[in-house]
Amino acid sequence: MYNKLKTEFKKIIEENCLMNSRIKVMSRVLSKEEAIGKPEHDDYPLLKGKENLMESEFCGSKGAAYSDMCGNFSGTLKDVIELKLDNNYRRAVFVSSINAVLKHLGLINKTEHCRNEGPVNCADHLTYFLKENYPGHTVLLIGFQPRFVEVLTENFKTNIIDLNPDNIAKKVNGVEVLPEEHTDRMIEESDLIFVTSSTFVNGTAPKFAVTDKPNIFYGVTGAGPTYLLNLERYCYQ
Repeated sequence: MYNKLKTEFKKIIEENCLMNSRIKVMSRVLSKEEAIGKPEHDDYPLLKGKENLMESEFCGSKGAAYSDMCGNFSGTLKDVIELKLDNNYRRAVFVSSINAVLKHLGLINKTEHCRNEGPVNCADHLTYFLKENYPGHTVLLIGFQPRFVEVLTENFKTNIIDLNPDNIAKKVNGVEVLPEEHTDRMIEESDLIFVTSSTFVNGTAPKFAVTDKPNIFYGVTGAGPTYLLNLERYCYQ
């Protein structure tokens, strides 16, 4: 998957004569308020310190990526293409850079995290989106997004997998959050895989993209990767 992402991204920046330009990609870690504003709820991973948002800026266009391993970066697009994607920090730089550049070129949108009540609005719309497009499906949610967990367990037969030990064994509307080792079984027992796009940064996205079941990557991180890989993305706000 990452080889294909690099190949497709390189093709686009070469076609637009950007590879050897003097334009820099600047990556930094957003503060909590910059990233998500002041939402009514305080249980989002961004606010609980489990993950941060890396933000790249390219010619005034910004692209974000969730990561638990963050730092600053400055370099050319050639430097980004040549990054060895062997940890979450480098993958976050790579993915957020893809998001910023493709936003600048007008190929994608929704590359910055929604703020304030955006997450609630996004979750409210999710019920309509799934009932309209995937009626009667059992949904496997990969990644504990609190508002999504609430609306999914209220309206659909739902299974939940998360990596954060603080979430494991929690029950929401009677549905227990299961650890990673149950993933394969839950994929078998579900009809639709609804995956946090931070998996493009933590390296687990290929596991879900190649499944023979419908899969949707949700969130701001997946803006560019889903475009380049022709995958479905949900990011209402």
